[in-house]
Amino acid sequence: SGERPHLEPGTHVILSEAGGPIGNDPNANLPLLKDRTHQLAQAIAARGRRLVILGSVPEIGWDVPHGLANQLRFGIALPQVPTASDYDQVSRGLTDHWLAEFAQASPAVSFLSLIPLFCKPDCTVGRGKMPYYRDTNHLSQSGAQIVAEHLSAHLNSIRGE
Repeated sequence: SGERPHLEPGTHVILSEAGGPIGNDPNANLPLLKDRTHQLAQAIAARGRRLVILGSVPEIGWDVPHGLANQLRFGIALPQVPTASDYDQVSRGLTDHWLAEFAQASPAVSFLSLIPLFCKPDCTVGRGKMPYYRDTNHLSQSGAQIVAEHLSAHLNSIRGE
């Protein structure tokens, strides 16, 4: 179907360069990811800039527009949605935790988690007929607008506005 498989606990991000993956061991790539992210933050800070990292988009696990359409047209109940605590158990949640810790330790870096924007504690998939997702894990224009407003407020607070 072309969809990326869901990440399971204990999996890691595989870094790649033009020549392919860096190393064959995903466990060895995590320290490299941390090192490269630290180098990036230092380079940005040296230029008097700030780095704002957005957390991962909560994955719903089912096609949101299709599910909402079936609910509106046929009264079919929506499938179960994940909760904020579900993300603490999977790699994306663990990556978000590491990025949040990294940002706390780096004055020129801030981390904005998207989980609290969409999961309170159950993840919200839309409002009325407007889905926040265009599939299982990519934000629609409505969902992106929520992120943009949150990001704008954060940037204004950095500027002191």
